[in-house]
Amino acid sequence: MDRSHISEAEIEEILSSKASHGEGESETEKDILAHCRSCTECAERLGDYKDVHREIESLKELSMPSQAEAPKNWIAAISVSTPPSR
Repeated sequence: MDRSHISEAEIEEILSSKASHGEGESETEKDILAHCRSCTECAERLGDYKDVHREIESLKELSMPSQAEAPKNWIAAISVSTPPSR
């Protein structure tokens, strides 16, 4: 791969595709990851982005209601957002 450094967009593309699809690596992803193995700056950048994505996912999990609370919360949310009937 002939490049100086990976872009933020490429990192986001890799992390987003893994989060949404969970599929194997594409050729582009393999090339980028190979580049990161030989470039410490890009490896650090990729690591930082992975850390941020992990933190975001953990915050999402904390904000999700438990199974027991979900029906009560949905009913409350629906009753607040539904206008009164006339």
